[in-house]
Amino acid sequence: MSKETFAVGCGGIGFHNGVVMIDFTGFSSTEKDEEGRPQKEMRHRLIMTPDALLETFNAIQGMMNKLLEVGILQKREGLEAGGPGQMAAAPAAPVQPKSPNF
Repeated sequence: MSKETFAVGCGGIGFHNGVVMIDFTGFSSTEKDEEGRPQKEMRHRLIMTPDALLETFNAIQGMMNKLLEVGILQKREGLEAGGPGQMAAAPAAPVQPKSPNF
């Protein structure tokens, strides 16, 4: 059996001494933000060579394309090419803003 790590996101990516380090985050069971939601904390670090990063990137790109095809992800309009956040998970239901400014 292989060991698995669940991640809610990527906390950062760095490059040092010839290796790429990717920090994956999870939710803290004790630390909360001002609204009472769990804070993200680093849970796992993946260390790989630049070639392994490229191979991983290509695999992720292929998965993103499949998720786009079936409608789980949707392209966002109006974002510049190559910028962050070009994909978004398809929402299950419309989300009402909590801010009184909307």
